[in-house]
Amino acid sequence: MHRVAVQITLEPTTTTFIHPPNRLYRRGDRAAARNRQVLRNLLAALGDVQANVDGVADAGRLGARHSEHDVPLAGEERPADIPRRRFTGRQEETAAGGTAPAAKAGGVKKLSTARIEHADVQRAARPHPELRRDRLEILVRDVDPARAWRNAERQVDVRVLARPLGREVAFEPYVLLHRPYLSRAPVSRQRAATYDVRMSDRTLLTGARVITPGSQTAPADVLIEDGRIAAVGPDLAAVGAETIDMGGHVIAPGFIDVHVHGGGGHPLITPDPGEIEAYARWAVSQGVTSFLATVCATTPDAALDCLTACATAGEATDGATLLGVNLEGPFVSPERRGALPPSWPATPDADTFRRLLDASGGKLRLITVAPELPGAAEVIREALSAGVRVSVGHTNATYEISREAFAAGASHVTHAFNAMRPFHHREPGPLGAALEAEGVTVEVIADGVHLHPAAVRTLVRAFGTERIALITDGVTPAGLDDGTFRIGNVEASLKDGGMRLPDGTIAGSVATMSDVVRNVVGWAIADLAAAATMASETPARALGLGERKGIIAPGYDADLVALTADLSVAATWVAGRLTYRA
Repeated sequence: MHRVAVQITLEPTTTTFIHPPNRLYRRGDRAAARNRQVLRNLLAALGDVQANVDGVADAGRLGARHSEHDVPLAGEERPADIPRRRFTGRQEETAAGGTAPAAKAGGVKKLSTARIEHADVQRAARPHPELRRDRLEILVRDVDPARAWRNAERQVDVRVLARPLGREVAFEPYVLLHRPYLSRAPVSRQRAATYDVRMSDRTLLTGARVITPGSQTAPADVLIEDGRIAAVGPDLAAVGAETIDMGGHVIAPGFIDVHVHGGGGHPLITPDPGEIEAYARWAVSQGVTSFLATVCATTPDAALDCLTACATAGEATDGATLLGVNLEGPFVSPERRGALPPSWPATPDADTFRRLLDASGGKLRLITVAPELPGAAEVIREALSAGVRVSVGHTNATYEISREAFAAGASHVTHAFNAMRPFHHREPGPLGAALEAEGVTVEVIADGVHLHPAAVRTLVRAFGTERIALITDGVTPAGLDDGTFRIGNVEASLKDGGMRLPDGTIAGSVATMSDVVRNVVGWAIADLAAAATMASETPARALGLGERKGIIAPGYDADLVALTADLSVAATWVAGRLTYRA
């Protein structure tokens, strides 16, 4: 079984409404009849068909009456003076009685009615709310896709183009009207209706080594159903599922990056929601299935635009999931601002926090606060009451002040050892307090620039994999070649794997999540299963998502990454959709 997407290009017609799926045409002229015939013949060519769309099943041939479910196009209304009709296969019958000759098919071969009597059709009674157009889903069972499309070419006389996809679909045929019809109207006048034709909602991944809860790796199959993991185990069988042989690749939980500013040339510190969506599409190539867009700006007022962009960014169906916003400041120490703009730090204030929270549209999930600042305790209380997690970072706080912040509910540490009071044997600082605070997670940038491998090893041994969240702190040029780039409102240079301001300050990372996982394994700090825990399970728990993300187990989101022997990303699934394939 395979999943396919079919686009049918319709000829222009004279009326304003459309009847999916069994009478996909516009009434009023001969083009309408040709449009109708193309879809009927296409469905017939596919073989044993069941159509499934938001409506009530109506068994019988495709010409069965559905006039009571006629659906206008989005934003259009049925003209009051046009009667409803039903198509009976040989003639059109008006609701008031009487008949009119059916339009000829214009040269497209018409299959016999008996050929399509086995089809069961369900109707869409309203436009699909997300696509803003009528959406038809057709379940085709036990059909060889290649043979079906060859049959379509031979029987229906349409041109079919297919190409592999790196998503949930195995083929994407574009089914066009016969060339003579297309030549009768300018391309600009042609109208298209796109439908998803789904041949399976189940995918079985076989021939893999799977990282399971408890940091174990073993040969197993993974069954995906409706975006979630349905089963994990050896020699699974799933009737009707699309089967993909993983060729011995390791399947790990999809990486969750809770601290990233951009990558692949796409900034997340931006007022443009399109850049956020573009980043999501790039991130899956690095094994990332979920992320927090991490925002900092020149001033709190400037951050409002960035937060609004995050609030309005659409879901990239072929990309990673935007879980929300990580606000890195503005309530940070001027002494420990790192590469943050000099005008960004601000005195903690509950009113300012509420403005930022409102601008995020409720998507604010994590905020960095320097607990030693006046008013910080009030902001921490306000954030926690709003369901926002608090991270201690960009701080000059002592051990005692940090300990008080964790006792008050702060549960996270922003990029350990960076932009904070250092660990000292007489003043342990924030890291010393975090080590003693139960349940506090610590961000680690394992890029070899922010932290020496020995420092990463020390942190992992001290905190354990269940409290380490691997992050990138990635910036826009991540994944690009060396050069000079603009990060926010400052220029920084990418050279030898590091981003630096003119004064030498590190300005974010250019590592990807696949890089930091590979580094942790390559530096012999942890095996792949333990590294995957730090890149997936721990970040999920840190955000309160540990009940549905971060591990490969039945009931969890099917967010998966397939890794090769050298830990390169071979494929990525987000909610069961194949969003990337190398």
